[in-house]
Amino acid sequence: MLLKTLLKKFSKEPPLGWAQLSHQKVRMIVALSGIAFADILIFMQLGFYNSVFGGVTRLHEHLNGDLYLVSSRAKFLDDGQTFSRRHLYQAAAVEGVDSASPFYYSHAGWINPWNKKVTNVAILAFNPAHLVLNLPDVNRQLEQIKLPDKVLVDRQVRPDLGPIAETFDRGEPITTEISGRRVSVSGMFTFGSTLFVEGYLITSDWNYLRLYGKDSIDNVTVGVLKVETGV
Repeated sequence: MLLKTLLKKFSKEPPLGWAQLSHQKVRMIVALSGIAFADILIFMQLGFYNSVFGGVTRLHEHLNGDLYLVSSRAKFLDDGQTFSRRHLYQAAAVEGVDSASPFYYSHAGWINPWNKKVTNVAILAFNPAHLVLNLPDVNRQLEQIKLPDKVLVDRQVRPDLGPIAETFDRGEPITTEISGRRVSVSGMFTFGSTLFVEGYLITSDWNYLRLYGKDSIDNVTVGVLKVETGV
């Protein structure tokens, strides 16, 4: 009954606010368009902000360590600066340090198996015997990356890399080339790309050596240190 009364009242006399807005309909449409455009810009800026700042720190947040060693020349993780692995041995000898594990980060050209387009991807590598990354999807598949020329691929890679997740879920093999070496996809994980990285691949340190040469595992990107309890 109350609703019927209100509808009857509004049908006779529209609310003052609506009457003011709809008095000049063209002006109202122009004003609403301007507000909508401003809102779209705000949401775009928030998207760029999350992509840039969230993307560049995502990997750091998933490193599983208490202390970290990086090159004194490094300005950020992706600038290619490394340090000698012997510094990890020195760190491991410090009293209270439980382990010092190398973590490798580099870039390579992924050849799309379907259209042969080359896309830049980031290669993450470590010794599978040490849980360097705090990623459950990865840690459940460590046995896979121990195999020669096997990689795990992020489900959220850019479309330029091809329909990798869909093909893998169908049980079909995926083989391609990275740095001139033939590799196969042996598993998937969920991580997310950034404005600067089209996609992430994970493999073992020995497969990293096969991709980049015999001196590659002596040049460490990040030293991941775990300390003893109470230290």
